[in-house]
Amino acid sequence: MLDPPKFVHSAAQINAGSRGYKDINLLGLKLVRPGGHLATFSCSGAVTPEIFQRTWGERSWPTDGSPPVDTPFWPETIGRVKAKNPGFIFMAEVYWDLEWTLMQQGFDYCYDKSLYDRLLSRDAGSVRAHLWADMAYQNKLARFLENHDEPRAAHDFPVPVHQAAAIITYLTPGLRFFHEGQLEGRRVKVSMHLGRRPEEPVDPVLQEFYGKLLACLKRPEVREGHWQLLDVHPAWDGNHSWDRFLAFAWEGDNHQRLLITVNYGPAQGQCHVAWPFVGVKGKKVTLKDLVHEAQAGWTSRSCQRPCRNSGRFRHSSRKERNFAALRSNWRNRFRHEGRAVPADAKNPENWSGENKLAVVIETAALNEEQLAEYCRKKGLYVEQIARWREAAIAGAETLKPLSAEERRELELSTCCRAGQSFCIKRTAPSAPRTASFLATFLISETASRRRWHASLDARQP
Repeated sequence: MLDPPKFVHSAAQINAGSRGYKDINLLGLKLVRPGGHLATFSCSGAVTPEIFQRTWGERSWPTDGSPPVDTPFWPETIGRVKAKNPGFIFMAEVYWDLEWTLMQQGFDYCYDKSLYDRLLSRDAGSVRAHLWADMAYQNKLARFLENHDEPRAAHDFPVPVHQAAAIITYLTPGLRFFHEGQLEGRRVKVSMHLGRRPEEPVDPVLQEFYGKLLACLKRPEVREGHWQLLDVHPAWDGNHSWDRFLAFAWEGDNHQRLLITVNYGPAQGQCHVAWPFVGVKGKKVTLKDLVHEAQAGWTSRSCQRPCRNSGRFRHSSRKERNFAALRSNWRNRFRHEGRAVPADAKNPENWSGENKLAVVIETAALNEEQLAEYCRKKGLYVEQIARWREAAIAGAETLKPLSAEERRELELSTCCRAGQSFCIKRTAPSAPRTASFLATFLISETASRRRWHASLDARQP
């Protein structure tokens, strides 16, 4: 471990201090034995001359009038170390979009903080755009889902999102960086300066998931194969859920194949994925889910170009069967309770306006996760509900306002429905007092009847 002292105490010592930092780091690197590690620290880190000058401006110039020493530190240092020990690996914890700059200066890997931030914001489109970068750049990125600076992944990501983010992070090219305690689902972030931490139970769901993910990372096509990001397209016009999907594939030299698809969104969705593998025309292919143990059959009908998925899937997964059973149970239970259930379960667009309005009302107060669960149980999509809500608002805005006489008639008719016998027995002069008294019955039909009987009992001689 190398923690150099403060060499630069004033602007006059910038040149001398820069040489001091370079010399002491070179001496430290020469002392590292083969197979050893060197941890070096500095307040300025891997600051380039451009960053230093942009930060300090004219104060970065030596006050003695000598020209500044602007030779970058790392190219010379890395070159001299690699000449002696070609297997030495340099990894930079760098931000501010300077990853490519330091790669050009000789670093083997740089932190991919951009991917982490985009996954944390749950923006599938920006994640996909980031993965379109050149492979020469992506192969030198250190992918991570948590580290000593960031909160625990199990704390910031709900379990389903955690699993999806981990699949995206660790099944893309580059160096895979796992933090201590991540595989067990630890949630408490502890400062690395402490020698103690609270006891935490192991999360069995995450532990099992990471076991399966690590098994995927051992596959030969992932370790030595070719990776490619795949195009995704809408499953049909007007279905915007395709933009939440990411798809990519690994293929080895011996035709080992791994297809990865992730729905990085809060609800169900569909998309078309460009089929990446050749040699499957006219053949039946079985797709096995290595994480959730599902299975689906696929048969190619005609494939003029290898990148076009013109086949047809025949789903037989356990998850699909469970979802169908869940939806059927939901419909039967609500029928038994006397509630309205749409007649067309396969196409919600054919539901009546009454049922669509009921869905809009039921989902009005739900947050994002609750809405996703609601859509999953009822076989709907978030976009559908949003469109129905807009239609309901547009319809309400076109209604003609009630006149004063119509409002009065509506109030009296409402009072009569809440307490019919009392309204009939009252004479016209007492109608305003009757309406005021019976307004309390609008709380609920059951409460109205209970209070109505109590009122009659109190008025009996």
